[in-house]
Amino acid sequence: MPLSPKDIENVRAHGLKLEEIQRQEKILREPLPPPILDRPCVVGDGILRLQAEEISATLSFFDRAREEGRLSKFIPASGAASRMFQALAAYRGRRPQVLRDPLKKEADGGDPEAGEVLRFVQNLPRFPFFDALQAKLREKGGDPSALFERGTYTPWIDALLSTDGLNLAAVPKALMPFHRVKDHIRTPLEEHLIDSVDTLRSGEGLCRLHFTVSPEHAPLFRDRLAEILPRLEKDRRCRFDVTFSEQASSTDTISLGPDGFPARLKDGRLLFRPGGHGALLGNLNALEGDVVFIKNIDNVPDEFHPGESSHWDALLAGLLLDLQFHLFQRTSWLTGRPNDIRILDEAEEFAGRRLNIHPPAASSGRSVSRRREWLLSRFRRPLRVCAVVKNTGEPGGAPFWVTGSDGEVAPQIVEAAHVSDEPSQRKIFQSSTHFNPVHMVCGLRNGRGECYDLAKFIDPDAAFVTEKSVEGKSLKVLERPGLWNGSMSRWTTVFVEVPLSTFHPVKTVNDLLREDRQP
Repeated sequence: MPLSPKDIENVRAHGLKLEEIQRQEKILREPLPPPILDRPCVVGDGILRLQAEEISATLSFFDRAREEGRLSKFIPASGAASRMFQALAAYRGRRPQVLRDPLKKEADGGDPEAGEVLRFVQNLPRFPFFDALQAKLREKGGDPSALFERGTYTPWIDALLSTDGLNLAAVPKALMPFHRVKDHIRTPLEEHLIDSVDTLRSGEGLCRLHFTVSPEHAPLFRDRLAEILPRLEKDRRCRFDVTFSEQASSTDTISLGPDGFPARLKDGRLLFRPGGHGALLGNLNALEGDVVFIKNIDNVPDEFHPGESSHWDALLAGLLLDLQFHLFQRTSWLTGRPNDIRILDEAEEFAGRRLNIHPPAASSGRSVSRRREWLLSRFRRPLRVCAVVKNTGEPGGAPFWVTGSDGEVAPQIVEAAHVSDEPSQRKIFQSSTHFNPVHMVCGLRNGRGECYDLAKFIDPDAAFVTEKSVEGKSLKVLERPGLWNGSMSRWTTVFVEVPLSTFHPVKTVNDLLREDRQP
């Protein structure tokens, strides 16, 4: 596309290079090939089920690293809560009034949005923001009890979503009221701090967490943190080191409009959009962490319904540290004794048995030196241990063996949107037995304690194109390789089955009614 001097100025102001814009436009016009699924990962073939005898040794590795202060947590938290209220907003948008009898009739008739709204209004007192909602109705001159008795729900939903109400759909999910504890309302931000104490607290009493936030919400995060931190540190007898970062504008992407040209704003400037959660890899890289947990902002337990989350956090980190110990040991042996065939054979056996690293079939018959160099290239990569839970129909990614461009088959997390429409590929995807809850621990340093440059392990071909409506226009939108997908596809990946009790998602507002979210 021809770029005007103003376009070039705009591109550079975003921290982008012209070559990058040209690369993005090419992908938008000629989307990259989808991943090639070989088979789903299952227990015994790509998914590890920890045995009792492994747990003790694993926990000893974890305890030592925690004491030494090597652990931290990275939480993407820049998203607003708008998706939580999608059904309520959509139903309200197509109805002048929300009344009990018509609502129930539509819900009974199978209208999914009406069903979600009906469940919401029937359970209003159980939501942690109920008191604030009642106060907002009274402020507007309404009588909450009378409105509820009459089955007049319009004022309730308007007070919840409107800009002159609580406007909760515009609040960052991290600052949403999630749990009621006596007279105190807890947000995911606070729950992540509490949840991290048992997992992260070092011998010096320090817990380190990092949240990615959007620029417009950063002040809200800092104000909330200043409000809760003194109390938490006193109650939990620890110190929190909490840092924030924003998604860099240099990770934004362009889009194509209906006319096939790059989309523009009303003033004629190029439209840039955030490049998806894969853009946060730079934030993770900049932390220069050592052993780092990654969790979604909404996947955090209520302190009083912890399930087995903390226990499995310890097991996942312990397993990663155990694997690192043996990985670094074999790297040293291969480097120091390059001609010892016994060491090479044992290292290859270890790589296949414990790290899911297998040379491509076409590489058989290679010389000793080539075998060694190939194995070392795989050992010198970031390592991650990812929890997976049994597939119960939750939307999202799943673990698969994926064939790379070099013929190597390795474990990856694949999203439905990335899969080819080819029937055999769809069949493989639909046969997955497990689901990715975004609960992982990452080893970001090598055997010498040096940080990996994570940008070197991205698969750039894992970027994908999707359709989105922006201001009423259908756009072709480019998303960068996902943070736990293409951005980590050249990492060493180990999947571990964990119980469903460790998974606490809140995707819709009605998920707050789950038993593990209620007081």
